[in-house]
Amino acid sequence: LITFCVSANFSQTFRESSIEKYENLFDQANAQLSMVFYNMSTLSAVLDNSPELISAINLSSRGNNTYERLQNEALAQKMLMAASNYYPYNRPIPILKNGNRFSMTSSDLPPIPELSEDSSVFEALISGEKEHLVLSAENSGSYLYIRAFQRTRIEPSPGILIVELQADFLNQCLESVASDDGAVILAFDAKQQLLYTNRTDDSDFLQEQIPLLASTDSGEQVSLGKESYLLTRKTNAFSDWTLVSLVPASA
Repeated sequence: LITFCVSANFSQTFRESSIEKYENLFDQANAQLSMVFYNMSTLSAVLDNSPELISAINLSSRGNNTYERLQNEALAQKMLMAASNYYPYNRPIPILKNGNRFSMTSSDLPPIPELSEDSSVFEALISGEKEHLVLSAENSGSYLYIRAFQRTRIEPSPGILIVELQADFLNQCLESVASDDGAVILAFDAKQQLLYTNRTDDSDFLQEQIPLLASTDSGEQVSLGKESYLLTRKTNAFSDWTLVSLVPASA
């Protein structure tokens, strides 16, 4: 009886300390992620509140005078560059407006797969149902922050801001999550697509387990293969990405 009580207390202590540890680490990682997306939302706010920038974007996306279009495009690029601080993990920032597309750094951009101004991806943004979207860019190893701007009665067709973020920024946030206890760390998006894991050799297996992990409450045990793990989970409200730690019961 004494042995049983000691064992039960140790198990509860382990559970509570492990959950607290990874909840704190995920809070730190979430703060870094949220700051990245906050910077992007600040850029879109600049687009909504700068008449000079909006005018330059409008004039660069319509009209018959090629010289005037290019001149205004250069002005818009300059203002976007200043507004974004051009973080090193940002790729060129495209703007979609009135059927045209340009970037703050170059007009000659490779297309982003499946994204055009009439894409169904943008329906929730254009309708005002969502303020922003965070998507995984297929086969490109990057993420897209997408937001509509200048949705007014005068301009019924809003512009679309797309910020392509290199995958490294997520890796840098999560590589700082300590896993000296043998924990598996992973992140997946709202579509349950694996975005990151510190066990890259097990990526395919972990992808298959995401539905189970998504339905298991934080603080519960889950069995994967022959091993039992203590699961801790946190969701980033801005991106709707879920961060998960799996600490082996044998730790």
